[in-house]
Amino acid sequence: AFLFGFLNNGIMIGSNDGTVFSHTTRITASGGIYSMCWCPFGAPCQSPDNFQVDSGNLTVVGPYLDQQKTCVASQVCEISEYKGQSLSDSDRL
Repeated sequence: AFLFGFLNNGIMIGSNDGTVFSHTTRITASGGIYSMCWCPFGAPCQSPDNFQVDSGNLTVVGPYLDQQKTCVASQVCEISEYKGQSLSDSDRL
């Protein structure tokens, strides 16, 4: 199924003899691991039913969306149990 956070319904057009696929805008999807499905040139490639070849996984590094945290104004704030895919100590919030 098509997912929120991937423009153009997540469809990427191939270039460089089909070895490069890219979006022209930033992905805003939740961090996580997503299935990649392939649709051959010449097929309609407009609905999920057209993408029948499971071609692997795409890992989106980043936070899981819709987390709810609370801090109190004028107090030191520590946000714990912040969840996501492949987060690191160098990330910033």
